[in-house]
Amino acid sequence: MNGDIFYKLANAIANTHRERGDRPDMILIGAGPSAVASARALVDSGRDFLWLEAGSETTLPLRDRLDATGAGPALTDLMVGSHPAFGSAEESPKLRAPALASLMAGYDADPVGDGESFRSVGLYGTGGLSNAWGTMVRSYSADDLGAGDGEWPDYEASYRSMADMIGISGPAGQDGDDPILRTLPGLMAPLPVDAPAGHVLGQRAPKTGAQLYRPYQAVLTAAHAGRPGCDRRLACLWGCDRGSAWSARFEVARLKQSPHADFRPHHRVVGIAKTPSGYTVRAEVDSGSIVSFETERVILAAGTIQSTALALDCAGHEGDVPLLTTPSFAAAYYVLPAFGRTARRSGYSMAQISWNEPGDAGGSGALYTTDGLPLSELAIHFPLSRRGSWRLGTLLAPAILVSNGFLPSEWSRNRAALSRNQRAPRLRIAGAHAADADARARQAQTALSRTLRSRHTYELPMSFKVGRPGTDIHYGGTLPRACARTAGLPLTTDGLGQLPGLSGLHVVDGSVLPRLTAHHPTLSMMANAHRITRQLA
Repeated sequence: MNGDIFYKLANAIANTHRERGDRPDMILIGAGPSAVASARALVDSGRDFLWLEAGSETTLPLRDRLDATGAGPALTDLMVGSHPAFGSAEESPKLRAPALASLMAGYDADPVGDGESFRSVGLYGTGGLSNAWGTMVRSYSADDLGAGDGEWPDYEASYRSMADMIGISGPAGQDGDDPILRTLPGLMAPLPVDAPAGHVLGQRAPKTGAQLYRPYQAVLTAAHAGRPGCDRRLACLWGCDRGSAWSARFEVARLKQSPHADFRPHHRVVGIAKTPSGYTVRAEVDSGSIVSFETERVILAAGTIQSTALALDCAGHEGDVPLLTTPSFAAAYYVLPAFGRTARRSGYSMAQISWNEPGDAGGSGALYTTDGLPLSELAIHFPLSRRGSWRLGTLLAPAILVSNGFLPSEWSRNRAALSRNQRAPRLRIAGAHAADADARARQAQTALSRTLRSRHTYELPMSFKVGRPGTDIHYGGTLPRACARTAGLPLTTDGLGQLPGLSGLHVVDGSVLPRLTAHHPTLSMMANAHRITRQLA
């Protein structure tokens, strides 16, 4: 069907829906991880809902090329290339992977959040930022989530439900370090590590420094929920369209088939207004026209930045709010016993090892091999000319591990305020880390280096870098749940994600988390969204 005709028909259907007085019980906004967690709860409960998503149904553009090359020298040539394409060491290589860069182009051209000192990262399309995540999963504590007395069983049940939906691999029992994930009935065996990571893990644990673990990951090692296990073709960073590495877009494809879900892509919500009987939700379609829907309840799961802009606009809030992030840092390490190793032709290029500083306030991160990275992503860390860095990277790459680490959100100092224009509310973001965040990141990296030195693995000189605000892509805490941790903040939400005076508008994504730990927040955001929506359903 011609695109213009399709959208005109969509508009006509939407306007007919409004004009004849049809009123969905609930409207769900967004199609990222938190949104699919809410959609799963609604579908499982048999509740009908209208589901609005700003972008299109996401496909990864490198699918055909990867299928054509398979695993082998041709794929290695595709990954490494014949010419260096240098980027910035202050940004994650995920932001430059061709499969994702093209998906993010639409958001970059029309961002919901902007600021000169903050890198706002987003994606319009099914799956949202889960198309760009590192697949690591962890649970948060009751204190991290602001859980009230007696609420933890509900959180734990939602953690387990979301873990079963995703499919998680990792260490079981006493070999694991996550109190929920290590006891999952369906936990899959972890993926095998390659030689450098295997050497590091195989040594005796030191008494001081960072602790090392096998990571928990949303990567299948066996078939699950209609998705196949990992085929180890080193294509992780370039887009796993098999479904082995989880993305919310796979759940959208399944959940939208439910008779309870009325899924509408190309509906970018530009306003939510309180009415005597509920809410009016206004959405812009690709033709530029506006359609409106009336409902009793709105579940807002559009991602922290967009959800915050819409909620602040609806609340008429004029002041700024905190925007929590997890300051990121990175360094490269040489595994001396792996000297002379040749590059792998198969494997997976997500995290091989997770590491944690002791204590709740410590840093955390992961170690990656370089086999699945473009060589330029390694070379940008060397203090040499481009040609020299390229040659050195070619020699050292098979024996190098790259560390990517994070600090808890206490080390972020970002502020966000509403910025209205004629089209839609936006956020104006002033990005900043705490004054001593760089020194604290260096301390965390030193703890890791101390552990790795005992395993004959050494930090490459001048490879340590701290990312600029926003490049961690972990956003939250703008509308945090009211708890002891958030006492004194001017704007908080209740246990169902509702702002004062806005009963029936439920913010369920990272916006309502009172804290971000140094661990990846995606699973915890999903568990909280699922918990809230189960209660509403």
